[in-house]
Amino acid sequence: MQRDFVHTQYSKWLRVYIQGDLNDRAGKVVFVTVHDVGGNHRAFSPFVDSDEMATVRSKSIWIHVVLPGQDDDEDALPEEYQFPTLDQFAHDLVFVLDKYELRTVLGFGEGAGANILTRFGLFYPNRMLGLIMLDCTSATAGFEEQIKHR
Repeated sequence: MQRDFVHTQYSKWLRVYIQGDLNDRAGKVVFVTVHDVGGNHRAFSPFVDSDEMATVRSKSIWIHVVLPGQDDDEDALPEEYQFPTLDQFAHDLVFVLDKYELRTVLGFGEGAGANILTRFGLFYPNRMLGLIMLDCTSATAGFEEQIKHR
């Protein structure tokens, strides 16, 4: 899996992990994943790597977006860092698509990530082929509510 950084408007940067070869994307669909609160790319990579996904994996490329402060080896965010809203994260996803010259993607999100991808689809319907949502809520959930839910 290849790790990269994408500069964005609101987050300032997003880490992405790429499963598959973006140079060999002819005839393949690109999935963009966004994780839930407290997760990261590891929420999706075991699923994508599973034997059951071999056929899908051979016909797709996966870009796992990691929200700021959520990667395994990442330092704590500075106190002055302004954490983006869900809407702002959705707008930042355009920078990911543009960096890799992706016209359209399939979204795959869990929890807060599903909410972000839903907003992305509403803001940029011509860039979203479809959306798979796990445990998505239609309202913004606070941190305490997310922890209680788990």
